Amino acid sequence: MKQTDTKTLILDVAQELIQRLGVNCMSYQDISNSVGIRKASIHTHFPRKNDLLAALLDRYSDRFLRMVDGILAFSDTPEVKLKWQN
Repeated sequence: MKQTDTKTLILDVAQELIQRLGVNCMSYQDISNSVGIRKASIHTHFPRKNDLLAALLDRYSDRFLRMVDGILAFSDTPEVKLKWQN
């Protein structure tokens, strides 16, 4: 597996765990168990939990802003835009 694939998988699993358990209950051990790699491998990509959280926030905000831009691009009424789902 490529390094970028592993990093993306770590982010995907961390996001799911945070959404399900909360940020304080999610641990590198949880990610390690889900991804099937050692905790040390996670630390290679994200030395501290704060580094992982910052990467998740960056990734999530990029996706969110693209979604908002897509909604704003439609010429529908505000009511229709509020009900719009991806």
